[in-house]
Amino acid sequence: MSGNPFSARGWAPFACGVILLYWFGAVLPFYGLFGAAVALLCGIYLIRHRATLSLLVFLAWLLAGLGWASWSAEERLADRLPRQVGGQSLEGVPLTVTGYLCDIPATGSFGSVRFPLCVDGWPEFAAEEAAQLPTRLRLAWYGSEATRDLPHRVRATVVLKRPHGSVNPAGFRYETWLYRQGFGATGTVRDIEAVTGGSCSLACHYHQTRGRLAARLRALLGEARHFPLIASLAMGDRGAMTPAHWEVLKATGTIHLVAISGLHLGLVAIGVGLILRQLLTRMPLPARTGMRWLTPGWSRAVTFCLVVAASLVYALVAGFTVPTRRALLMVAIAGWLILRGQQGRSWQGWGLALAVVLVIDPAAPLDQGFWLSFGAVAVLLLTFARRIAGSGWLAGLLLAQFAVFAGLWPILAVLGQDQTLMGFPANLLAIPLVSVLVMPAVLAGVCLVLVFPATVVWVAPVLDAVVELLWRLLEWLAAVPVPQPLVPLPVVVAFAVLVLILLAVPSTGARRAALVVIGCWAAGSVVWRAAPVNSAGPEYPELWVWDVGQGLSVLIRHRDRVILYDSGPESPAGYSAVASVLLPGLRAQGIRRIDTLIVSHGDRDHAGGLPLLLGSLQVDRIITGEPARLRELLGDGEGIPEVEPCRSGAAVPGLGLDVRLWHFSAAAGVAAARLSGNDRSCALLMRANGTEVVIPGDLSVVAEPALIDFIGEVPAPRRRLVIAGHHGSKTSSSVAWVAALTADVVVYSAGYRHRYGHPYGEVVRRYREAGAESFNTAYSGALRFLLTPQGIVSGQERDGAPFWIRPPEAHWQGR
Repeated sequence: MSGNPFSARGWAPFACGVILLYWFGAVLPFYGLFGAAVALLCGIYLIRHRATLSLLVFLAWLLAGLGWASWSAEERLADRLPRQVGGQSLEGVPLTVTGYLCDIPATGSFGSVRFPLCVDGWPEFAAEEAAQLPTRLRLAWYGSEATRDLPHRVRATVVLKRPHGSVNPAGFRYETWLYRQGFGATGTVRDIEAVTGGSCSLACHYHQTRGRLAARLRALLGEARHFPLIASLAMGDRGAMTPAHWEVLKATGTIHLVAISGLHLGLVAIGVGLILRQLLTRMPLPARTGMRWLTPGWSRAVTFCLVVAASLVYALVAGFTVPTRRALLMVAIAGWLILRGQQGRSWQGWGLALAVVLVIDPAAPLDQGFWLSFGAVAVLLLTFARRIAGSGWLAGLLLAQFAVFAGLWPILAVLGQDQTLMGFPANLLAIPLVSVLVMPAVLAGVCLVLVFPATVVWVAPVLDAVVELLWRLLEWLAAVPVPQPLVPLPVVVAFAVLVLILLAVPSTGARRAALVVIGCWAAGSVVWRAAPVNSAGPEYPELWVWDVGQGLSVLIRHRDRVILYDSGPESPAGYSAVASVLLPGLRAQGIRRIDTLIVSHGDRDHAGGLPLLLGSLQVDRIITGEPARLRELLGDGEGIPEVEPCRSGAAVPGLGLDVRLWHFSAAAGVAAARLSGNDRSCALLMRANGTEVVIPGDLSVVAEPALIDFIGEVPAPRRRLVIAGHHGSKTSSSVAWVAALTADVVVYSAGYRHRYGHPYGEVVRRYREAGAESFNTAYSGALRFLLTPQGIVSGQERDGAPFWIRPPEAHWQGR
């Protein structure tokens, strides 16, 4: 490393320092880090030994990166909603706030409208108190009056929550996303009205202009069949996208097509560059020979400035989101290197873009797009940087897709995402189609309609036809029954390294070998999936209560045997606990096969996402308290095992443990049809190492006495762990039930400050007075219980969570 501390090479350790903060997951004292970095930089001028000098420079930049990220993290954490201000509780109470919309409103679940609000005032609080409140809110507006046509500046009555989301060992973490986006609170709108007059900052004017542009485009092209895709491609407005859109895009690995990023800005930059090149090369020379302004260098400079300006305009229209800013920066740096005649210094440009992104946005490492975009560019540089001769457009496209498909697989696996085999052919066909036809047509058509509104009568059908071609292709590919590869991470890494090495070698034989490797890999993935084997679990029985919000899902594991009780909730908006929590969590533990799936009953918060679960993992046996309802839910798909009814006293074999089931209709001699849905729940009782686990599902106080009698037929265990019935509702956990069970541990699986108010305060008090240790997944995250001969060993997922996720809280028991 050069002795100059401000050389370009200093950016690499700076970037490492920023990333390390999120690797460690703990905020460090930034003032100490900055002080140490300055001290090291001062010491550089006293050192003459080259190796020592390089080490000091590296450490100084590393500490500077850590300090910068720590300072930014403390600023973000300070902008969150506190629990109370001036003795006044802030969660769950109506508050008045003023501000402006800082993005285009989008359609949400249950007919809601969701939008971010940049706050400029808290009228009910004094200036000192308002300074402690967040400046950015994520709000949802429910009801018949909810509309996307909101005024730009508003005064609203809102009910807020502190940033919160499910915390599990793997899978999507909403709380991380909220921190990444800078939201200090989430909430619902009770009342909203327009605000006129007052000052509007530059950012306010920008969002107002973009909002008007989106509203105008919606008014002109809103009736187009593919308007959601047109708006997404044209200006990054994904507010009208439906769950069906996202399912197709996810199945084909093409979500990036509707996220304005490098592909879109690259197409704009290339298009503008080609047009300018033609104009400048065909421009007549000045009449006066003394004017030498049309030199090649001048032409390149003008082209560079106009290309960057056009890319900036498109980035602003697209919302200037994090991926868009990142793509704009990379376009600018690449253009600058070309302008300076330094095309060969691609890696330097890549590293500089990485460092500048982290200077501008130190929280970028929490964004999956950060890793995927820089990873994709790095893979392409590895593949093409050393190739002297061009590969031809078709060969280059194939090489690029092979490289990105293989090279990004390990990154996706680490991020907890799936790599779909259909992603390769889908991108191979869709990217050229989008680049050559769809994007040029959409951009040209939208500009034409906005400037000349009368042209919409023929522009709209043309755009629909163009996008229809793309969408039909993606729908067809999404429907192809390709199995999802389930391969351990070390094997994925080995595969990616081998393919990249073969592709980087500029020879036909290497390329053919890469094709053979990928073909064998695809076939091996199918074979691997066809014979699923679970990895060995812990020595003692293990119980996981997943944090699925307002729902229930419990994993029981003993060595390589697995029982899954319920699959958690699913919402019409597209959220599925199976996709977001269960599948990532099961795969992270090496579980690829479920011996017995027990679905307590057919309610959506217990049986959500079952088709996806059965299509992703092998399930040998399904038992439920509502067989007819479950058969209707699952349909007649291939590979679905027979749905068995829950029978009282029936044992669940294969786990090596005493596991029994219980159903109220058989125990009470009552026809199941006469019972409520909750009282049809299939209850589970398990005994291991002196501990009894009781999972009653949603059974009510009507059924509890009969289950108490069934439990009392065998000697009492030394310890008892109970999953509270119906999430701690007041319709369950009667006084007699709590007294009879004398639970040592009780678990409530409930949503954070959910509108149902679970767990009910009186139920919590009963269990607490009975001496039970209480856990609530809403405040602890996923719970792990190990049933050892010595006792129950518990663990809360929030205990080991990083600094941007709130730690476990106990105050909920007294709220």
